[in-house]
Amino acid sequence: MIKERISQILEHKKIAKENFYKKIGMTSANFRGNAKSTPINSTAIENILSEIPDINLEWLLTGKGAMLRQPEENFSANNATPQPQPNDSGYKNKYIALLEEHKAVQKELNELQKKYAALLEKNNA
Repeated sequence: MIKERISQILEHKKIAKENFYKKIGMTSANFRGNAKSTPINSTAIENILSEIPDINLEWLLTGKGAMLRQPEENFSANNATPQPQPNDSGYKNKYIALLEEHKAVQKELNELQKKYAALLEKNNA
């Protein structure tokens, strides 16, 4: 879950949690108990990206890849094409695509959990 990964990066970077939660528009209660499994809004994610610009967005949303982005130059060595920066529309488009992928995976997981529960129930009958 995204909130668990947020906690991981805060520990990794030794960032004070309460202060960070306030900066992203949340409270520590959002990261405890049942609230820990609830979705996080896009404004909070944007704020996280502003506070931790080297966070790997794909890792934050899906858990895939490295926690932190590798240092990149603004231009690739091969073709001198500008790379997306956190405020560029390319970066936001990738974020939106990953968010949609995350939603689809979450939906599929929920459906599989329901099927699994139904099979367990059928097996126990």
